[in-house]
Amino acid sequence: MGLSRPQWWSIPSCLLGMLAVLVVRKAYIAEDVMYQVRAYRDQVSQETIVASAAFKQLVVELRKRNKPPALFFLNQHALNMTYNFLCNTAEYENVHDRFIFITLDSTARDSLRKAWPNIAQFYWPTPCLTKPFNFADALYQTIYILRANLAVLLAERGFSFWMMQQDTFWHNDLFAHNLEQLDDSSDMLFDQLGDENQNNLRTGWINGANFFVKASQRTVDFINATANLLQSQYVPDVGVMTMLCHTWGGERINCSYIPHRIANCWEWMFTDQSWPPTIMQMDAETDAGGKLNELAKIGFYFLNDDRKTCNSSAVSLARHRMSTGQVKVNSKTCRSLER
Repeated sequence: MGLSRPQWWSIPSCLLGMLAVLVVRKAYIAEDVMYQVRAYRDQVSQETIVASAAFKQLVVELRKRNKPPALFFLNQHALNMTYNFLCNTAEYENVHDRFIFITLDSTARDSLRKAWPNIAQFYWPTPCLTKPFNFADALYQTIYILRANLAVLLAERGFSFWMMQQDTFWHNDLFAHNLEQLDDSSDMLFDQLGDENQNNLRTGWINGANFFVKASQRTVDFINATANLLQSQYVPDVGVMTMLCHTWGGERINCSYIPHRIANCWEWMFTDQSWPPTIMQMDAETDAGGKLNELAKIGFYFLNDDRKTCNSSAVSLARHRMSTGQVKVNSKTCRSLER
């Protein structure tokens, strides 16, 4: 005689009570986050951005460029992570010429300008985003609304571009792959979750740290839909974009994906390390200081004692360890990067 699935009324009342408490708590958190997001909305709205002199200057700067830029967001709490990333990528010819940092407070603006004077900036002072933020809180959601709104405005004006994050190790020059040369059937190019097995269940699930937008009305509509959902629903932007890629279909958007062998996340370190990806993103940890400490333990810290200038030998050593499959990690590292 087979086992039947338990009915809800057979679940002990104490467990039902706990479940109800969890559901109510989740709903309360979601409502509280969205209340704060609505309070911050004007600081990151498309209307506010497009009316600013800073945005007009950004457009002028982009008109001068002959290659799509790579855009990064930066507040004062991510400066050390940013310096680490810039040291990692400094040796690649002309790569820094592609970067534009959207600096969100004057400390980030002035510090980056002093340490890396040749890196381009778009200064967008945003009071609500000068604080540290954590995964799934209101500030986390707000910065991705800003990212989506800025992306819409740039795509509307005919600019194709990369959106990137500086918690990424470049084993080689990503731009050398010429990934932005998309064919006519592709509108956007996304990194994916997953490991070396490109047939795993998460193939086609967007990681969202490093992706390319080809300017067109289709991508404007796609990103606008993402921005609108982020402003009304308690959802991560990668979840929205994954959903739209899989439900809109080819008539409205065509999403392409960077192969795992080119762009992967920290999970690669827990494979046999037989092939190093071009870039590896250390995703999920939102405390930049805490993550940088963890990266230092496994050999991905590239700053001298002044925490600003580059230790080029450390970069070379990290690259060698990836090439030879000698990155030393353990389960504690996994938990630290994942949380």
